[in-house]
Amino acid sequence: MKSIVLLSIEENSLVKHHQFNQHDDGVYSLLLKLSIGRIEFSIEVKDTESIATFGFDANADLVLNQLVQLQKDGPDVGLKVTESGIYCFSLNMSEASKPMLRVQADHLEAFAARISVPADSGLAHFLNSKLPVTLEVGSTEMSIDSVMSLVTGSIIELDRQVGESLDVYVGEALVAKGEVVMMPDNTFGARIVQLMPVVEELGRTFSQESGAE
Repeated sequence: MKSIVLLSIEENSLVKHHQFNQHDDGVYSLLLKLSIGRIEFSIEVKDTESIATFGFDANADLVLNQLVQLQKDGPDVGLKVTESGIYCFSLNMSEASKPMLRVQADHLEAFAARISVPADSGLAHFLNSKLPVTLEVGSTEMSIDSVMSLVTGSIIELDRQVGESLDVYVGEALVAKGEVVMMPDNTFGARIVQLMPVVEELGRTFSQESGAE
């Protein structure tokens, strides 16, 4: 079994290990909370037979949203962080000899930053209202007899294939497709992979109402 970790080098020279999560074949991601400053890191790929370390063969730091090819045994990757927050590291290992890396700011934080309104406005109060958000793994229908027959250890087959994007609901409205990720504090989270058209339209509407460009 392949294990991929990001090795971040802290200011005190300590090395922290951050485990990537696998999604599709050869595609991995990691959510990492970063503070303002410059970090250096490498990526370690380990399987039952070998361990390989990948870096970035470049004279400049990595740029956010830039897709780069990593080099085996290359220098540590440098990244300058200008805003504290959660960042997504996406790694494509479908070609083992040519791993590709992209670092992006978390999508939801970037979306929220676009909508800035006065704190005392009616729109601000509306946007600060809380709604229930649910990530649905799958669903099915069962007869009353089948439900009554459930015991500890029973397995319920759902209508979704392994690897499919999950449904994200706000209230009863389907707003996005997402995937489960592990957060830095070892809790589960959801990374948005596709927004439904209604959400994108609402974002544009709120931006116009707030006077944002």
